[in-house]
Amino acid sequence: MLNPSLLLYAASVAAAPLTDGVCDEYAALGAERTELGGGQSLWTHVDDDYVWFCFPVAAGDLGTVDLQLRAPALDQEINLHVSAQLGEWPVAQPELAPDNAQSERWWNNRGWIANAERVNGMNLDGERPRYRFRPSEGRELQLSRARFGSGQWQLRWEIRGITDSNGQRGSIHFPPGDGYHPLMVQ
Repeated sequence: MLNPSLLLYAASVAAAPLTDGVCDEYAALGAERTELGGGQSLWTHVDDDYVWFCFPVAAGDLGTVDLQLRAPALDQEINLHVSAQLGEWPVAQPELAPDNAQSERWWNNRGWIANAERVNGMNLDGERPRYRFRPSEGRELQLSRARFGSGQWQLRWEIRGITDSNGQRGSIHFPPGDGYHPLMVQ
């Protein structure tokens, strides 16, 4: 006899990804896979309402993101930031970015969500307490088509704190250089 919870899971996988930082369901959904370089890949899934992105994060990596996005429903290019906090600001106005972790400019994400770095307690040894983060299996973003529109999207990714296929930790810029990666959202 089949386990009902497995059937429920299978039905949810067939419908849409869950923004939980796990990229396992993307292949079963027929999502597009893009090689970013350095052995890193990005999954993209589009349905009538949302666009999801997910990329695996190796144990010990952070995989924080700045995604510069041009989309049909935006009047200007914006930067979507994912780390321990979420935020957005116009690319042409970097002075509107939060200037510290306590800034009130964080959590202004409208029409999108991502799994932020998960705080998992604090290290209390030393002069000042420091946050401890629990590793994620992946970084996942969900963007609303109602906010960003349908048609040609232009994306430029910077993924930081990631280990490449040679074991070197650093950043991935995709596409390399100053270009943008096109995504047709129909």
